[in-house]
Amino acid sequence: MDKLLEKVKEYLKQMGLSEEDIKESPSGITANFEVEVSGEEGEKISVEIPVSFFALEDWVNCFTILLDLSSIPEGTDLQGFLFSLLRANMSIPELNFGIIGNYLGLYAWMHSTALSYENFVSEVEGIINGAVVFATKILPGFPAIKETLVKEHT
Repeated sequence: MDKLLEKVKEYLKQMGLSEEDIKESPSGITANFEVEVSGEEGEKISVEIPVSFFALEDWVNCFTILLDLSSIPEGTDLQGFLFSLLRANMSIPELNFGIIGNYLGLYAWMHSTALSYENFVSEVEGIINGAVVFATKILPGFPAIKETLVKEHT
């Protein structure tokens, strides 16, 4: 395994993830984070957020996929949806929405010289927080997209 990814795996374990939560592949690592969020009725719901890590030269890229853009229903206010993502990018620290292929995701880049445990945790928590913000603050404004995602995951 790449030296940078070995450090990523070490940091993931320091964050409390078990070996079962960390999956290695030839191209990188995927870690599954369990997060509790409030449901529509105020109940606590446990959600798994997979975050993938890849080494690219002197950089570590981490991201999670939120939505297949091709699943957005016709008639959705796509411009309004994208504006809400861009506004969130500028107003919430460590939040970076982006498009990877045909997928909306959250991402962070960390240079090897800045790959300290504290920086790593900050970036990963930014992605996890971003997924929660997406689900609880952005999606409610776009019920057709939310409904599509719920159908895909049930």
